[in-house]
Amino acid sequence: MNAIDAGRNELARLGLHPGARHPNVVDSAPFQYEDSTVFYDYWTFGNPTVIKTSETGRLLEATVYTSATNGDEQAIPIVGEAACQEYVRQAVAWESEDADRYRQETAHGQIMARIRQLAEDNPPIATWALAHAPVVDIDTEDLTLTLTDLGGNPMIDLHTSSIAGGGWARLPGHALDELDNIIASPDFSRLPHMMGMQRENLTTFLTALSDDLDKVHTDAMRAPGVPTLTQAIEAAKRASTVEAGPQDNAHVGDATEAAQKSTAVASRRSSIPPEMLGKNAPHIGTQSFTTTPMRWVPTPTIHQAEGRSL
Repeated sequence: MNAIDAGRNELARLGLHPGARHPNVVDSAPFQYEDSTVFYDYWTFGNPTVIKTSETGRLLEATVYTSATNGDEQAIPIVGEAACQEYVRQAVAWESEDADRYRQETAHGQIMARIRQLAEDNPPIATWALAHAPVVDIDTEDLTLTLTDLGGNPMIDLHTSSIAGGGWARLPGHALDELDNIIASPDFSRLPHMMGMQRENLTTFLTALSDDLDKVHTDAMRAPGVPTLTQAIEAAKRASTVEAGPQDNAHVGDATEAAQKSTAVASRRSSIPPEMLGKNAPHIGTQSFTTTPMRWVPTPTIHQAEGRSL
């Protein structure tokens, strides 16, 4: 078994599998050094993660590239086998069926509570809400709320995305568009009748629900039982402490602080690993490794790349 297969097998044993190519990376194939392999096609907690393994597949290091709260990008290093293993376990749990169920329950509960609140002074909404519970479809990036008419048929989807933001909607058979555009469209005129309420009341109801979906999605991502990036870093730190003792855990300790106080510690460097830029790799623990220049292409920031188009 070669070093690449050994690393892949160890990560698969822990439940982590390759994903999409990292942003800015032209060639996501693993890169082999004399005594280690670096993988550029794994993701954890929705963030590109560079993972380094030994010749025998042992986990040596994981570097998570994420955004700080002020918009800067930062690299969070996790060093050592025990720390990496625990971090990967947490990342796998974040994508588990149990985590999906916790998110679903949290999102559905918050949405139903909001609908009941909006229905307090609007009898038509109350009548509709009692008979037709909405359908909530949520994952780590998107939340879609499907509302049905009085006959139980899909009427409109309200949508929010961690990438493109909120305020999106879709009528059956149509593409996603901004809710304001849909409300102003001729096709919207039949919806009030389908729900048994006045147009003004329906517009207010849909707008209020749509405005809340960003917060609902954020809260669902932090639902009880669903690990967060910060919690995973802390768990990695504890695992590293048990393995090596507190004096050898500066890197993981720094990573915890970075995850908790990202604004203060955000490094203003690109999310491209040094290997991609042809620069010297940083010292990791007491070891450094030789780099080979690799091609890369810059990617626009999210607001440039996404705009208001899905």
